[in-house]
Amino acid sequence: MPAPKTTKKAKKSTKTTKPAGKASTKVKKPAVEEKKKRGRPRTRPIKPPRPAEAKPIGSPTKYRKAYDEQAYKLCLLGCVDSELAEFFEVEESTINNWKLEFPSFLESLRRGKKIANAEVAASLFKRATGFEKKDSVKIFMPANSKTPVYAKYTEYFPPDASAAFRFLMNREPEKWRDKREVKLEGMPEIGVLLDLPKDGESDDGH
Repeated sequence: MPAPKTTKKAKKSTKTTKPAGKASTKVKKPAVEEKKKRGRPRTRPIKPPRPAEAKPIGSPTKYRKAYDEQAYKLCLLGCVDSELAEFFEVEESTINNWKLEFPSFLESLRRGKKIANAEVAASLFKRATGFEKKDSVKIFMPANSKTPVYAKYTEYFPPDASAAFRFLMNREPEKWRDKREVKLEGMPEIGVLLDLPKDGESDDGH
């Protein structure tokens, strides 16, 4: 009697095959976007916040609130805008922009320059009119003495003519300036005829 034939059952595959005509809809993101998504630790220092009174502009400003006091002291020393720009390491146009954007900065400049101008004017007036300096000290070394002798006295500075002229020229420039123009109206024009000797002739015509 022949042995019965055994039939092998085919295993069902769990994988699904995609149609050959359709492409995959999943798009792989570039490596740069994946890197941005993960993020990197910040290495640059965080900049201080922009002052609240500042106007919004495209680039961040270099102005800081502490500049008000520094600008005030520099103006007391007689610094002008170009020297302020050099100190703050900016252009002179930036100093002008700060005056418009930050009222406290502009007020500091005005206070410093006003006080400096007043002190210079007072010193110039004293030099022009003469003044006395009290508590001046002279030092003497007497003969056969081991220690010097300090003598206090009042030193007198006489009036200075050039300082007086500068003071008056600034106060009344129309009267005290170096050159004064005098216009004569209604005067007839005067012509002058010069009879110069010819070449080889002397002044008496010979």
